[in-house]
Amino acid sequence: MTNNRSRYKLIALDLDGTIVGRDLTISPQCKSAIRRAEEAGVRVTIASGRMLKSTLRFARELGVRTPIICYQGAMTADPATGEIMWHRPVPLDLAYEVIGMFKARSVHINLYVNDELYVDRITKEAERYAKLSIVEAHPVGDLLAFLNSEPTKIVAIGDMPVIDALTTNLEQEYDSRLYITKSFPTYCEVAHRDCSKGQALARLAESLGIAQEETIAIGDNPNDLDMITWAGLGVAMGNGAPEVRAVADWVTGTVDDSGAAQAIEKALGLSAHSAGKADLDD
Repeated sequence: MTNNRSRYKLIALDLDGTIVGRDLTISPQCKSAIRRAEEAGVRVTIASGRMLKSTLRFARELGVRTPIICYQGAMTADPATGEIMWHRPVPLDLAYEVIGMFKARSVHINLYVNDELYVDRITKEAERYAKLSIVEAHPVGDLLAFLNSEPTKIVAIGDMPVIDALTTNLEQEYDSRLYITKSFPTYCEVAHRDCSKGQALARLAESLGIAQEETIAIGDNPNDLDMITWAGLGVAMGNGAPEVRAVADWVTGTVDDSGAAQAIEKALGLSAHSAGKADLDD
């Protein structure tokens, strides 16, 4: 039964580690909870760091109709047509600087231009990322020589201590000039300063006439932090990073336990899909 007193009108869901497991699938429990939320009149969107083409695959599998957020909030698109509705790429001069800094630290670099993934050469990191995202990585040699238009995003992939130090250095060097975040412990991501999942969710909610307190955000990694703290109800996955769980209103089950479905059911007053539903920490 649906609780008609539910005040929530928009749910934003991260993908990896939230509704997408390590096997790159979405559980039947999550699919059911999302479907029942939409049947109850609640809009559901995806908010992912993935490329548009990669995010679209999951949006269409779920039948999402609300505009989706990808590239850490640097792009919003119509899931039905793939039409880009909002896009803020990295200014070209700053992109050159960041790529140069990444090259100096000998980390793998992903460069995203026109919703395509470019790398200098095919490395184990490129192969792993392409498999995870179900996209093709295009080797182009020197990325600085290749780049002649503003990229949507730049990502460094490396060992955790190197990425931690690099992220800290970028935050100190660029401060408010760029958006810098970690989507995984070994990924440092760089986008336009006006981009983040939280900012994108705020813009989307305003465009739909939905108030901040009527929104829910569910995620697991540091790139979900501002989305979780901005939303009327911020939910962290049980498998989430400690800093994410620390600021969330609720901590739900893990991705393996379909924790996102548990949170949706509780927040909207939906009956649990199956027995043995884990409790959420209020």
